[in-house]
Amino acid sequence: MTGRAPVAILGSTGFIGGRLHQWLGERGHETIGWTSRDCDLTDALTVKQKLAGLPQGVHLIMCSTVNRSVEDSYRAMGRNLLMAENLVDGAPRGRIAGLTFLSTVDVYGHAPLCPITEQTAPRPMNYYGIGKLASEHLLRRPEAIDCPVTVLRLPGVYGPGDRQRSIVGTFLNRIVEGQEIVLYGDGSVLRDYIEVDDVCRIAAALLDDPRDRLLNLAKGESLALRAVIERLARVARRPARLTMREAAANAAGDLVFDNAALRAAVPGLAFTSLEDGARRYLAALA
Repeated sequence: MTGRAPVAILGSTGFIGGRLHQWLGERGHETIGWTSRDCDLTDALTVKQKLAGLPQGVHLIMCSTVNRSVEDSYRAMGRNLLMAENLVDGAPRGRIAGLTFLSTVDVYGHAPLCPITEQTAPRPMNYYGIGKLASEHLLRRPEAIDCPVTVLRLPGVYGPGDRQRSIVGTFLNRIVEGQEIVLYGDGSVLRDYIEVDDVCRIAAALLDDPRDRLLNLAKGESLALRAVIERLARVARRPARLTMREAAANAAGDLVFDNAALRAAVPGLAFTSLEDGARRYLAALA
């Protein structure tokens, strides 16, 4: 017995969910991992039955999603909303200590006013962002679920196991393979990427203090895409084959975050540098 409340991870074979399952288990948490085969969150009866069997005081972390990199469509949005609604309807009262829902900074749209805070008005521009924002509301509406709900809005998360679906992973893989990287515009658009183990550290810290809250998971240190590529190339010790093309009229703007709320919620938080994250990624590629 660890003395810690058990944690059930919904979507435990996905990139982030899989790493959370492993990371928490390595640090003494009793973890329960559910895949879509174990619990199809689009099936209301299955969800209700599975949740009823969870131990008292369990924490839920909902990682299950149809990711934008896989499918960004009305149909995918509907599946994501259905999963959230079934979780609300199936959650047994008095049994769950807290729910952590992994959302996305896509809820802010393509060109939000910067710096972005938790008070920035959402303006999602794709089905994925719309679905995540609506899911947040489904889970957080009054008396929807009988426990505190923590919503974590994630930026670009990268790390071993992302199958080169992240921007950082894509860039690194192309540099290593000597493939072309195409940038639209002058490469000055700003982005804030976070390593997957930082997500795990933050999620774990917040488990000890379940409450209703909304946090942007961002380092608060944005880099121009061209600078990101230059740093990755230095770590890989290989040149980047960079091609510049004209940006579209509706190209996405900067993403710059004020992460004061996150730092207040997790005192002493230290983030993985892009260079250290890239080294860990490259070691996994080898």
